[in-house]
Amino acid sequence: MTLPVSAVIDEALEVLGELTAWELTERAWAFVERQLMELAAAVEQRDVTRTQAAVLELEEVGETQRQHASAARPPAQPPRAPKEPCSPRLRTVSQVLGERLIEWRREWQAR
Repeated sequence: MTLPVSAVIDEALEVLGELTAWELTERAWAFVERQLMELAAAVEQRDVTRTQAAVLELEEVGETQRQHASAARPPAQPPRAPKEPCSPRLRTVSQVLGERLIEWRREWQAR
């Protein structure tokens, strides 16, 4: 079920704000980057369904990241892959996408 445009935009803005604080593996950041490109394409086309799908994928990454951050590892467990903060490039992409989402919301509200 697709949410109303305003709710999808709000969810997208929320996840974009959160992802800049995530610490993920290189592989996970590559997935996030692909999802950001999908989100950008969906926003450009004002496609609510695709936007919501991309946001849901990003929210799953965020939920996984929160679960791993809060889980205590037993000392005998081998270390996980090293985690990295959000790159400056993805921060910029996130910021630009946020601006595009705000533009979309203004267009939608003006109808």
